[in-house]
Amino acid sequence: MPLMMAVALVALLWGGICRLSIREVGWAERVQHRFRPRVTALRVWVSAAPMTVGYVAIWSVTSVIQQGTPASIQDVVDRYNSTNLTLLAHNPVRVLFSSAFIVADQAWGFSGYVLVYLLVVAALERRLGWRRTLVVWLAAHVVGSLATAVTEAVLIHYEVLPKTVSFASDVGVSYILVGSCGAYLWLASRTGRWLVGVGLLAGVGLPLLISHTVWDLGHAYATLLGVGVGWAVGKARSEVIDHGTG
Repeated sequence: MPLMMAVALVALLWGGICRLSIREVGWAERVQHRFRPRVTALRVWVSAAPMTVGYVAIWSVTSVIQQGTPASIQDVVDRYNSTNLTLLAHNPVRVLFSSAFIVADQAWGFSGYVLVYLLVVAALERRLGWRRTLVVWLAAHVVGSLATAVTEAVLIHYEVLPKTVSFASDVGVSYILVGSCGAYLWLASRTGRWLVGVGLLAGVGLPLLISHTVWDLGHAYATLLGVGVGWAVGKARSEVIDHGTG
C-alpha cells in the first residue's frame, strides 16, 4: 500500500521534527515553524469530519492486512463477512457490520476509495454533521444490502440466478461511498454536483447497463437510498436551523 506507507512516513517524520524542535535544534524549529499552519489546518479539517476520517483509517488497516495475506485466506475472510443470503439468514447483524470494514476485491481501488471519501464523504459530514451522515450511511449500507439480498432471493427463486449466488462474497465500503455521493448531490455547488453526478453515472450507471449483475443493482439501490435519505435529513437540518433562527 504505497499510499498508506507514504502517510505513515510523513507522520513519523513530522513527529521526529517536533521532538527535535522541542530540543531547540535549529533546522527542526525552522521546518516546524514553516509547516505548522498547514498541520493545524489539517487538524481542523480532520476534526470537522471525525467519523469519516476514523472510518477510512479503520478500513485502511484492514486493507493493509488483506494485502499481507494469501489470496486464498482473503477469499475466506470475504466469504465469512459477506452479506450473502446464507449469512444474512444466520447472523445478519454481524455480517452487516463487519462487511462494511473490508475493501472488496482484495483492496483493489483502495486509493480511489480514499480519495472520494476524503473529498466527498467528508464534505457531506461537515455539512450535515456526523449523526445525519450516519443515517445516510446506515440507509445505504444496511438497507441497500438487504434490498440486494431480497433481489437475489427473487432471482434465484425464478432461476434467473444460480443457487450458488446465495454463498457469494459481497463485502466492501462502496455502498456507503455511493450513498454518500448521492446524498451530497443536494449539498454540492453546481460544479460539484456535476462532478459527483458524472462520477456516479460512470461508477454506478455504466456497470448497471453493461454488466448488469445483482451487485451492480445493489450499488444503484445504495445510490438512490443516499439521494432520498440525504434529501430528507438535509431538509430536517434546514428546518431546525430555520426554527432556531426564527
